[in-house]
Amino acid sequence: MQKEVFKLFDALAQRNRIEIIKLLSDGKPRYISEIAEKVRLSRTATSYHLDVLESVGIVEHEYVIIKEPQSVGRLGSYYKLNEKKLKEALEEIYKILPKL
Repeated sequence: MQKEVFKLFDALAQRNRIEIIKLLSDGKPRYISEIAEKVRLSRTATSYHLDVLESVGIVEHEYVIIKEPQSVGRLGSYYKLNEKKLKEALEEIYKILPKL
């Protein structure tokens, strides 16, 4: 369990990832381009940070068909915060901290 907590610390120890978590905390699923625009990062950097957050379960994504007028649609994915996992992660971190 302690190994997981260290992975969580690593995942959360970056300002851009905290900004992504704050953005997703409104509960609205968002596409990577929207996240990148809001946190002012490239799509590549945003994708990297989302992958890190997803690897510890804090963020999850789903694939959807995006329908556009006069087209058959395209495959896209949107990201959302896994609030349950974030709560669990914060509780685990709190457990290893000295009592305040």
